[in-house]
Order: sequence, then structure tokens, then C-alpha cells
Amino acid sequence: MIRLTLYLIFIIFVYGCSFFSSEEKLSSSFPTSNPFSPATKNIEKPKKNQKRMSILQIQKHIALMDQNSDKFLLGEFPQGDWFNSFPLRRSFHFKNKIGVLLFWSYSSLESCQVAQEISLLNIRWKNKPVVFMGVHTGKFRHELPGKSVHHAIIKNRIEYPVFNDDKLLLWEKLKMTTWPTIVILGPKGNLLARVFPVGESVSEQISITQEIITQSLSYYGLESKPQVNVPLYLEKKKIKRKNPLAYPSYISIDSEQSRIFISDSGQNRIVIVNFKGEFLESIGRGFFGLRDGNYQEAEFKNPQGLYYKENKLYVADSGNHAIRIIDLEKKSVKTLASNANFDSSEGKNLLPLKMQYPWDLELISKKLYISMAGNNQIWILNIDTGKSTILSGTGKKRNYNDKLRLEKSLWAQPKGLSSNKENLFIADSDSSTIRKIDLIKKKSYPLVGGHQFSTNLFSFGDKDGFELLAQLQYPCEVLWWPTQGRLLVADTFNNKIKILDSETKYIDSWCGSGSTGHIDGDYFEASFFEPSGLAFSEEEKKIYIADTNNHAIRAIHLDQKKVKTLILRNVPFAQPSPYEAANIFASFSPRIIKESPLYLSSSSGKKVPLRLNLRLPAGTHFSSQSCWHIFTQGDDPLKITGIQKEGVMKNGEDIHWSFQRGKGNGILKLEVLVYFYDEKKNYMVEALLFEIPVIYNQGNKEERKVIEYAIQSL
Repeated sequence: MIRLTLYLIFIIFVYGCSFFSSEEKLSSSFPTSNPFSPATKNIEKPKKNQKRMSILQIQKHIALMDQNSDKFLLGEFPQGDWFNSFPLRRSFHFKNKIGVLLFWSYSSLESCQVAQEISLLNIRWKNKPVVFMGVHTGKFRHELPGKSVHHAIIKNRIEYPVFNDDKLLLWEKLKMTTWPTIVILGPKGNLLARVFPVGESVSEQISITQEIITQSLSYYGLESKPQVNVPLYLEKKKIKRKNPLAYPSYISIDSEQSRIFISDSGQNRIVIVNFKGEFLESIGRGFFGLRDGNYQEAEFKNPQGLYYKENKLYVADSGNHAIRIIDLEKKSVKTLASNANFDSSEGKNLLPLKMQYPWDLELISKKLYISMAGNNQIWILNIDTGKSTILSGTGKKRNYNDKLRLEKSLWAQPKGLSSNKENLFIADSDSSTIRKIDLIKKKSYPLVGGHQFSTNLFSFGDKDGFELLAQLQYPCEVLWWPTQGRLLVADTFNNKIKILDSETKYIDSWCGSGSTGHIDGDYFEASFFEPSGLAFSEEEKKIYIADTNNHAIRAIHLDQKKVKTLILRNVPFAQPSPYEAANIFASFSPRIIKESPLYLSSSSGKKVPLRLNLRLPAGTHFSSQSCWHIFTQGDDPLKITGIQKEGVMKNGEDIHWSFQRGKGNGILKLEVLVYFYDEKKNYMVEALLFEIPVIYNQGNKEERKVIEYAIQSL
């Protein structure tokens, strides 16, 4: 709660406080002034009773805003496109309720993270007088149409109403300045507070939002008043995909064995096909998690960039903030680096290392270069030692090339990487630029796009030309074309593939009409929908494209000068499970419970019994979403079949397992995601992770393991 108090100074009160500046402030077309802004009061250093003081400050602010509610009424929502629900009316659907509005942009990783966190708050206050709503205000032109927002909602698993504020009507009405900003409304439609982001601290923004909601419900006496939820018509149920892929993002090629590796990001797996599109293998169970093991056991979360070399496939497991390595010979997945096991002792680091959305990879010798999109940095990971260092970037979001020190150069959500061994080329997405790092001189240089002022991240468009005269729109991939000595660029939000001469610094449109669509044909007739990954097959004279929002792999046939869709054959759809149906486990920070060891005799042929007795607080019940999943790590300590791996929780019933003995010592892990509610329909969520060491001994010592755990009231 000390942090809670410190971050209270960043709650932008409509009455009594002024706006703070932001690193991601919008262009002049977005108003930045605030008509309601007397002086700001700084909060003193936290003291012993600071938790109570911070809550008191919130309570006083709510009371003050309520007394002046007639001055700050929102009024009715403007007309426009709605997603996940029918159009909402502020005067009806928000009447006598607390309203929570998230202003977000799907090109912003921080926005997407907060949008996903809001989904958890929506569960917490289910059937309570709290209405959650997204307001999408895109930065880029490509983000404004409804079909772009539709796909962004599905990709980010957003399951609450979203209004597309493409004309910036709500944005201007509320004088917004940055994403993601959370606006909280009182039951009269009056503004209570704005919660701005503080650097990368999404958790603090969500924490303070929860406290304001709690205190607002208390102030207005709404805690015990259940409400009917707004009916939802989810976007994900409106589509019928024929293609077995879902939002493929990046690809890599194995020319010797004619294999294409595909990051099937929307289904959290890696798919392997041959050059004819015939299915070879799928890596990963198909729903998100961070788990090593064989192909069927492994789990990913929104995997992005891939790099293949010598029967090893390196994966930027973006949603897990991890780097994974797949041994294609042993058919196994291993975590090479993550926030849980990261060794950052090599080199001088400008900031404490914490991986945030690694996006693409490039391997040169033993150095794995990583575009760390969430940190606005370029990293190097030594694949032999597991140690890393920051090559460039301090964490600030800028388009800046320092003339003296590479580590002081600044980046804006770097994504795509490629190399000619002497230079590392970077698609710096949020600045809409292509830049390079000279690996010999240890300096960064601009190539094309962007603006001369490093803080201006709003210079974007679709214009061929030299250096700053050229304009791009959120490029996500670059690919060095060795035989041409030029660079291919996936200009993602312009739906084009372009060619860049890195010597003359001239970029030219090459493939794609620029219109959103899925049309094969000649170079300038073909259309894409957010093309991302690129890979080159010299033998086939083809350039493969991950056409993300078309759920397709496209191929540029260089000899025919045509674009064709790769027809996929026998690729299975990822199959959901009871666990996946409610699985947002990876979005939680689970409570880890380390159990005493389970001792087993290796000579006995008997099965190993295990039982979980999970007790809920008095007067509460499991909801139908409660589920469990069990897996092992180590030398296969127990044999777990598919039917034993996952299931649902039921009221009044323990869970029983009976396993066959495995090969050796290891750890049995049990994930439990518990949704429960009381008589007043207050919904609560608890994520638990039980870790049980399994130890085989030479004697006859045996145990019957019973896990007992009581969930405390939240």
C-alpha cells in the first residue's frame, strides 16, 4: 500500500488536480488542455498509517466530486460502432452504477495489457453495479476502421463492451492525453477520477482503479445491490474461420528439409508445414501457459518471432515474457530465459532487467539479439551461458540515435529484426521507422521514416522516398535479402511489402495494393490485412508472408511476379479443453503453495494415489468455471494420461487421481483456478499453484498424498 499512496499523485482528478505530461502524449489533433485544473497537491512521504491515509484521500475526493457532480456530468455517449454488445446508453445502462471506461489503442502494448487486466476486474465485480467499457481511440489511421478493432478485441481476449471512438468524440469531450487512461464515473454520470499510466506500472494503475471502485461502491451504498449484467454478443463468436491458423504472426524457414515454422499466435502454438503446405507437426497444446516438455505438453502464450538454425528453433514467447528453444530432433521445448530464471550478470545494465514482450529474434554466432518491445530496448542473450545484457535503449520511448553511446539510443516498441551480419536492422514500430545498428562501430543510425524530433512518434503515412521524406505506418518486420543486397519491410498498417536500399536510404512500395483485403494476384493487385512475418526461400524463389488478420500464409512467387495463398493441408485446429474454457490462469499471479515431498518406492508396482481437498470460505460455492490442470517437471516422475490432466471443480467433491510410477525424481504441479461466489452473488477468483516434489527412494517408504487447502475470504 506504500506504492498505492505514491501513485495517488498520478490520479488525475477532474476537480482539484491538473493533468500530468506523458511520454506518449498525442499529437496536436488530440486536445491536451484541461479546463478543470486548479493546483495539484503532492502527497507526503508515506508514514506508518499510510494505507488508511490513502483510502481516506480517495474517500474525500469521491465526496468532493459528488458535491460538484452537476459540474462534471458526462452526458450521453456519441453514436458509433460498438463491439461485444449492442450500443450502450450512459443514461440507462450506467444509471445508479459505477462506470469504468478504458481509453486504449491496440498498437500500444501497455494498452493491450491494461485491457486484459480489465477483463479480470469485470469478473471480480460480476453481477454488481459496476459497468466496464472500452473506448478504442486508435493512434494510427489503420486502427480506426471497425474491422481492425474487431480483430484487436479477439486477439486480446476482451469480453466487455467496446466503443470505437474513431472520430475522437469521447476523447475530446473528456480531454484525454494518453493511453491507457481509465476514467471512473459515478452513478449520476459524473466524473469521479482519471487514472493515468505511470511508466510501465500497469499493476499500479489497476490497483488504484480497484480501490476507487471499492470506495465508490461504499460511498454510494451500492455494495449490496446486485445488478443484471449488460448482455454480451462477443466478437469471437461472430466469426467462422475456415483456416486452421489464428492470427499467425512470424515465420521461419528450414530450406534443407523444406519446412516452414509458423507462430500460430492466436492459438498459442507453433505449426510446421512443408513448402507445399502439408502439415508436419504442431508444437504446443494450443492454449496459453508457460510450460516446458514434449510437443504435446508444452505451452506458449502469444508466441511471436522465430529463428531457425541447426535443428533448433528459437521462439520469442511474447505473452510469457520468455525466450524458448525447441529441439526439433528431441521434440522438446525448453525455456531458455524468462523473468523467473533470468541471469543478467553479463555486461553493464542501465536498468534492472525484466523481460517485457520480447518480439523478434536474430542469431549471430552465439548471440541471440532480441527486440524487447515492451522495454523499448534491444537485448543480447548468450545462448550458451544464458546471460544477457542490454545492447541499446534506456527504456524511454523515443526515436533517437545517440552519436557516442549505443546504449543511450532510444527506441519505440521495436519489433522486427534482421541482419547481414555487419548490421542489425530494426523495424521500430511505434515511431514508424526502419533503423539499423552497426555491430562493428557499435552505433545506431536512421534509415527511413519518422521525424527529426525524437519525441514525435506521430510522423506516419504511406509515402515512398528517401530518409525522412518516406513514411511508413507501424512496420513490424524486416528481412535482409542477400542476393539483392536490400531489405524487405512488412509495412504492417499500410498492408504492403516494401523494398529498402540501406545504402541510398530509399524505400519503395513493392507488393500490395494498400487496401485491406485478401486478394491474390499481381504485385500491386494483391491485398493483405496486417502482414507481419517474412521469410525467404531461395530454392523456391518465394518470399513467405504471415498475413496475420487473414489467418493465412501468403507467398510471393518471384518468377511469376504474383502473390498466392499457401493452401494448408491437414493442419488441425487447436482444440480447447475444460481448462481452456475458463483459462485466464496465466493472467493471474498465482499463489504458490510448496507441499511436502511425496516419497515413493521405485520397486512397487502399485499406483500412486493423490487427493485434493479444497475448502472454500463459509457460505460460498464453486461456479461452473472453476477448473484444474496437472503436469510434471523433471524426469517424468509420474505418468499422466490425457484424461488425468485437467477437469472442472464441483461443490462438495474432492479430486482424486491415481497415477502410474514414472522414471525418476521430479515435481508434480497442480494449477487450480477457483471461481466462487457467496449468497449475494459476489464473485471472486483465486489462482493456486501447488508444487509437490516426487522423490523415489530405495527403501519401502510409501505415502498416500492428500493436499488440503482452505481459501480465505477475499
